[in-house]
Amino acid sequence: NNPKDGGLDPEWRALLVAHADRFTVGTDTYVNERWDGYQAVVDEQRRWLARLPAAAAAAIARENAMRLFGAGTPPGNGNRK
Repeated sequence: NNPKDGGLDPEWRALLVAHADRFTVGTDTYVNERWDGYQAVVDEQRRWLARLPAAAAAAIARENAMRLFGAGTPPGNGNRK
């Protein structure tokens, strides 16, 4: 994440786009106090995901986790590899 412009570092963006099938995103609320900042964490994830092509963002945001954890076939991408 590039805090100067609120965006995604170009090198990270290139890596995420090139290997979108190898990343997933999540949150961790390991103590109850973490719930207070949960919306800010999710908003930040959505901000950098929005800077990726739609297919890469969808893969990282949900489809890879669905595949990894056996939650069924991601919508519209049944043959994604």
